[in-house]
Amino acid sequence: LAVSELTLGGRRMFTGLVRDISERKQAEARQRRMTDELDHRVKNNLAAVLGLATQTMATSSSFEQFRAAFAGRLRAMAQTHTALARQRWQGVGLGEIAEMVLGPFRDDSGKRIQVGGVPIQLSARSAAPITLALHELATNAVKYGALSSPSGHVLLSWRTAGSDIEIDWRERGGPPVREPARPGSGLVIIAGLVQFELRGSLD
Repeated sequence: LAVSELTLGGRRMFTGLVRDISERKQAEARQRRMTDELDHRVKNNLAAVLGLATQTMATSSSFEQFRAAFAGRLRAMAQTHTALARQRWQGVGLGEIAEMVLGPFRDDSGKRIQVGGVPIQLSARSAAPITLALHELATNAVKYGALSSPSGHVLLSWRTAGSDIEIDWRERGGPPVREPARPGSGLVIIAGLVQFELRGSLD
């Protein structure tokens, strides 16, 4: 509200101007919320990167092994962020995540990796852990599992069970399966992602 005083014919008069600034205030409030959300995400991402680095370092036998594993995990995180950014952080489809992670491992026939399930929209909070878990499974399949053998193949499927999501990873035609002497870094990371970040169960 702006008020000015003037004298006209010996009479004092006032003129005023009222400006509605509610829209500007709303824009400022939105900007503050966006800044707070960005700050929260940056802190979470830095904590996740630090956790990945620590876990990868603890289970790597050489710097080269650490570098390759850590770089792959960071790429998986970056892909998730790209997919979420396209959707303005409203979530991303599980099918899109699966294709994004497994796409680089497909061969020309397209038969070695089969992906399918009901349409499911993942929240921004659950997308990154699931992406990293699938990345670990795919990396393990290439190194030691079905995708290390020409005759091997992978079937990834998912379904809903009430409010839960059940994800099924199956490998066929790979080398004989042996119980590991100790859990590898991939299994440790998957267990942490599923059991602690997603509050789920792992079999």
